[in-house]
Amino acid sequence: MDDSQPAVGLALEDLLQALATNSSTAEACEALADQLMVLGYGAQAARWRSWSLLPPSSSKLHQAIEATRQLVLPLAPQPPSPAAPKPGANNSNVIELTEQILKQAQHLLDRGLPEQARDLLEGLAQASSLPPAVCNRVGMLEAHLADHWQAERWYRTSLQHQLAQPQVWFALTRLLLNQGSWDEAIEAVGQGLSFSPRHPWGLKLRLQALQVSKGWRSLALLGSHGELPPADQCHGPLAPNRSPHPLEAPAALSLDQRLLVHRLLAERAPCWWLVNFRQGALLHWVFQQELLPPELSLQLLASRDPVGLRADLTNLPCTVAAEAPAYAMGQAAAAPGLVLLARGPLPALPRVLGRWLTGGSTPLLAPIGLVNSPVGLRVVLRHGGWDLWWPCSADA
Repeated sequence: MDDSQPAVGLALEDLLQALATNSSTAEACEALADQLMVLGYGAQAARWRSWSLLPPSSSKLHQAIEATRQLVLPLAPQPPSPAAPKPGANNSNVIELTEQILKQAQHLLDRGLPEQARDLLEGLAQASSLPPAVCNRVGMLEAHLADHWQAERWYRTSLQHQLAQPQVWFALTRLLLNQGSWDEAIEAVGQGLSFSPRHPWGLKLRLQALQVSKGWRSLALLGSHGELPPADQCHGPLAPNRSPHPLEAPAALSLDQRLLVHRLLAERAPCWWLVNFRQGALLHWVFQQELLPPELSLQLLASRDPVGLRADLTNLPCTVAAEAPAYAMGQAAAAPGLVLLARGPLPALPRVLGRWLTGGSTPLLAPIGLVNSPVGLRVVLRHGGWDLWWPCSADA
């Protein structure tokens, strides 16, 4: 099955009917697993997903269909929605009211009224302190209604309350891929796989995210360690049959240039950001020039080939933090000592960098021509196709 287009919009009853009439429909098994996951039935979702790969016997399948129908589908039309439970109410009453609201929402879905079901569940989520299972259901409905931003918001709210939900991380990954946010998708699927390392859906999504970002070395390294889906479950080649073109190392700096850069870097915090990098060749060249500060900490941001880049940095005398998407630059509490910026998928600079470059407070190393005279910065060194921009207020 190509999980890039999961049948989230199909009603649960439609999926159960499809399975009852065609027991070999692996696609319906996985689509049913997706919906059960966001409804909060993790164990049942795992069983149906395993059956998408290895179908059960006919009798076991029909027993599971009936059990699932009794679990999640109302047996009769429900009364009008009761009032949402109030904080501090008797616990048994709260549970009873919650169950009634969930059944009413399912009844609305069965009648083809997803907007009303979403509104009902949103009210329940807000009134009951945003329980993850309810947030997941709202996120599923928002995704069904093609409001990816709202769906992402509800999934992230669920994950803030309960981090160890691998399948919710995977549902979030799919949304991010649909929005073209490949760096955030790589982060999300990595989070999910940290809780369930061999999950088939997670492995497929990581494969897709790295294919979108053209992280060919990452795919090769993961494949060599058996951390990708089996070949018979992949659609098309994992990566082009070619090696990445290595970056050409600049010529060595002169003694005067090295002394200048060494003096400037000594005044900055030993924390560097690597933005949009695919390879670590530039850092190895800096090391060869004896310019890496002691106790250097590197933060990898928006790398399109993160596993390959991390492998390149293994032997350098520095610590490498976990990879992060571009938006993490906007959330950082402190400015880095230096930003190293490579050319990315877009011709413009990452917008979140503006917070640190405005006013000329953060030095920047970037390819010649990528940066257009940022206010408060000036070029103090041009060498090997790179410009070193430094705050004008500093003595250089």
